[in-house]
Amino acid sequence: MRRFIPKLQLTRRPVERVLRVRSQSEARKQVTHEGTFALVVPDRTPKSLVFQCPCGCGDVISLNLMRGSTRAWRLSISRGGRLSLSPSVDRTTGCRSHFWIIDGEVHLYRLRRA
Repeated sequence: MRRFIPKLQLTRRPVERVLRVRSQSEARKQVTHEGTFALVVPDRTPKSLVFQCPCGCGDVISLNLMRGSTRAWRLSISRGGRLSLSPSVDRTTGCRSHFWIIDGEVHLYRLRRA
């Protein structure tokens, strides 16, 4: 009996712009296209990262960066200003995309269609 092993297709997209904003509402206004990310920093500590889903569905994603919360992502920014985020983002609703942000690139994985 053969087992079905899905084949994944990797798409890489650059993080084109990273904007620093003070509120969620301001962030949502700024992320008008893929590749633009808004880092919400109301005081000194980053609170969230807001961006459009890299799959192209148009959904706006807001990820919690506040440590101590039950579900928070870790953001790092290299000396060259490139973002990395961990763990990966696995959407369980909507488009159900799964992606990583590594060294200024979004790595989006999709099932390859036959």
